[in-house]
Amino acid sequence: MKVLILMSYECLITTIPCIDSFIHKLTEETYKRFGQLEKDMLLAEATFLDPRFKKYGFKNHFAFQDTKRSIVNKGKIIISEKNVQQRNLTTYPIPPTGSNKEDSIWNDFDLEVTDIVQSQDPKALMIIKVDKYLQEPLIARSNDPLKRWNENKKNLPYFV
Repeated sequence: MKVLILMSYECLITTIPCIDSFIHKLTEETYKRFGQLEKDMLLAEATFLDPRFKKYGFKNHFAFQDTKRSIVNKGKIIISEKNVQQRNLTTYPIPPTGSNKEDSIWNDFDLEVTDIVQSQDPKALMIIKVDKYLQEPLIARSNDPLKRWNENKKNLPYFV
């Protein structure tokens, strides 16, 4: 019995360094391949926009903030381009030349309101939209994120 225990002990002494080396190498290679995924902006944005993960898909808070900033900036560009397109398509009402002052007052009002509505800051609007998105609850990991986006495309049009 003592011989068997001694042999097991000798086997254990030689095996532990081998296992330790294997675990160390496996950890090192895993980090090399997957440790920097949050720095890949495409993957980070996909994680951010996945309603199963959102901010919880990030280990690094700074990577999350960088990704959020990138999403806001891209959304701001989309909103700005849509605003330019809308301005190009908008026809301003021509005030009538008659003596009806009521029409003239409302036309002036409509022109002012149109300018105010179109001059909203796209970045501020996008920040509000992103914050609203982040406050929505996560969906189950087994749910289809594309189905969720399809259901919410009217609520979050700048993300789709």
